[in-house]
Amino acid sequence: MGEAIVIIFLLEGATHVTMHRSKKSIQLLQEKLSRTTRSLSSPENRKILRISIASYCLFMVALNTLMILVCPFSKLRRDGYNELLLRLSTVSSKEMVYFLQIMVHSSFVMLVLNLHVLYFSVFGYYFFVCFSMKQCLSGFVSKSRISIKQQDYETVLKLYGEMREVIILADSFLSFPAFIFVLIGMIGVFWYGCVIAFFPCGDLATSVFVFTGILHYSLMLLMVILPSAAVNDAAELALEVVVSLPDWFPQCYQELKIKIRREFKSQVALTLWKIFKVKKPLLLNVVGILITYGFLLGAVGDFRVANEAKIASFSNYSKRYIE
Repeated sequence: MGEAIVIIFLLEGATHVTMHRSKKSIQLLQEKLSRTTRSLSSPENRKILRISIASYCLFMVALNTLMILVCPFSKLRRDGYNELLLRLSTVSSKEMVYFLQIMVHSSFVMLVLNLHVLYFSVFGYYFFVCFSMKQCLSGFVSKSRISIKQQDYETVLKLYGEMREVIILADSFLSFPAFIFVLIGMIGVFWYGCVIAFFPCGDLATSVFVFTGILHYSLMLLMVILPSAAVNDAAELALEVVVSLPDWFPQCYQELKIKIRREFKSQVALTLWKIFKVKKPLLLNVVGILITYGFLLGAVGDFRVANEAKIASFSNYSKRYIE
């Protein structure tokens, strides 16, 4: 379990370094996305976005506060804590043990803060950037239909060019954090799944603690894969609208065909570390990987238990034979 925490910390550190180095890109994305949102998104959608951000922050704070409050009372936590105190009492004075108790409690709170509270703002930022881009792309498709009826293809090309720049800029510095989010989400869900499988504790506090952990990392996976996949689907639909423009304006067919091929040749999309284009089936792949590794780990555990039983029986047989 300790190895999983170390891996998550290292991945989080890499993500924070990447985001810190991308401060100028973040500011530029905010400016471009705000300008695009004002022109393509309705006031109702912008209001929904603000309410969603506030609701998300309140929910995540409540979820992690529940984890901090519940964990000290869980049997899983108490067993490890009592074992640590037993070891400390043999080598330290009572005053030192009391001081170390405070340090252990403080370190756990800091652990939850680092693993969850400080991190939910980062993947929350990614989610709401995707949410805003999806709204803008949907607004672009709606406005394009109006512009086509008004015989105004220049506005369609201008708006699509702006949205294209926003997606390219977002993917330039968010593709690596998105990849890390998926990795951390998989490690976290697998970690808490191992707690359920190999450290079964029937008390309510442990069940709530494990449930909040699984919920947190499952949300991380869902809030990265689903919105980015939705943006990519909307971007494909927007490109189809642009590609269809020459058919709507036969008098400018050749000119539009050349312009679209020259300026919008490649399709833009959100990726994981610029390696894999995010699609909805990725979520099924992640679930399949977790289930596969779960079965493998269970098989290894059964094999180890069987070997230990054989060794124990052989030792007992050897002792009886010697006697």
